[in-house]
This record gives sequence, structure tokens and C-alpha cells, in this order.
Amino acid sequence: MDSPSIGISDIITSSEDSYEDFSFSFEQLITLLNFMIERKKGLESICVTDRDGVVVLKAPNSSSGSKSLLTNPSIPVVFASLISSCEKLEEFGKASFAIIRTNKDSTFQINFHPLIINIVTNSQYEGEVLELIPQLKQLLFGVRRIATSIINS
Repeated sequence: MDSPSIGISDIITSSEDSYEDFSFSFEQLITLLNFMIERKKGLESICVTDRDGVVVLKAPNSSSGSKSLLTNPSIPVVFASLISSCEKLEEFGKASFAIIRTNKDSTFQINFHPLIINIVTNSQYEGEVLELIPQLKQLLFGVRRIATSIINS
């Protein structure tokens, strides 16, 4: 049985609400991320880091198995370097994400400058994760805005 799709549209009830104007506390964001993980089949964890690997948000709060990739600070740094290198080559265009595959899991690293969204999923569900990326970006818009203002100050 497929899990129903959920996203920020399930939380914002009025069409007058704007994603940019809608804000959540960090506790609410973690609760929402945990809810997404529970409801989306194959989704194991979501971790948001800065480009130096500093964890901003993480759900669930565990690091077993391949999920330890998310807590290894060198992984986001390597990804940031890869993105920067790809963007220097016109043939590649703007890189939006990379996938790291292990035995049975896939880790998506999504460029959400200045943040990196890391998602661990069962490799059978990569397509569903691709569909989830726009919803996650909308949900994390406020975190991105805060990170950008801190960097620019």
C-alpha cells in the first residue's frame, strides 16, 4: 500500500498564504520532517547542513547504518566542492543534486544554497524522493532565508 503524498500544501490551508511568508519554529520543522519520514515509504532521514557540514536540522535524530553519512562533516564539504566545480563548467549547467549509493540506500544531496538538504532513502524509492524535493525546499524556505542573511551580514 502506497503512503499518501504529503507536503507543505497539507499545512497551508488558505490559497492566500505564501510559502515565503509562512514560518515555522525549528521544533515545528523537525516535527514536520519526522511526519514526512513516517508517511513517505522508503524515506529514512532528512538532514539539513551548511556547506561546512554543520547540522542545522535533522530528523529523525539517529545515525545508524548509512545514515552516518549525514553526520560525517566531510560529505557536505565534498558535495559543495563538487557543485562549485560543476558550475564552473558551462556544459554541466547548474547542479541541483547528487546521489550517493550504498548497498541498499541512496543519499541525495540537494543544492539549496547556502544549505545542503541530505536525504537518505531506500534505493527503490529514488523517484519518490525526486518528487519530494520541491516540497522540502518550500518547507525550508525560511531556514534558507535565515542562513543567507547570516552569511551576508
